[in-house]
Amino acid sequence: MARDWWEYQRLSRGSRGERKALEMGVPEQAQAAHDFVDQMVERGSREAIELLAVLTEANPTGNDGTAVGTGPLEDLIHEHGDELIDEIELYARTRPPVAQALAVVWVERGHLNADTEDRLKTWVAQFTVNP
Repeated sequence: MARDWWEYQRLSRGSRGERKALEMGVPEQAQAAHDFVDQMVERGSREAIELLAVLTEANPTGNDGTAVGTGPLEDLIHEHGDELIDEIELYARTRPPVAQALAVVWVERGHLNADTEDRLKTWVAQFTVNP
């Protein structure tokens, strides 16, 4: 599944033909992997964090965690950060690729509880202010 998710990422940044095929759901495995990750993030759970950890660890050579960090991990934190902060910290401490992905996450200040924001400061690169 991780390989197919990364293939989706590659194709989404690929040639016009690759991007058009992806819009049509081709290859199916890549689209299915992308959809599965989105669904897991939307649900929010320890399993979602584990899935994102697996994706960060399966990073293709040269990827610094940006695709996971600025995508599904950032979404998970925005949607479920208050409930999952214990797990997020645990994975950041014990799985270095997760910490690397967290380093590119942006969090809107005031969106999460103050305690959650405080705990994320160790890992998250940027807190933005909503104008």
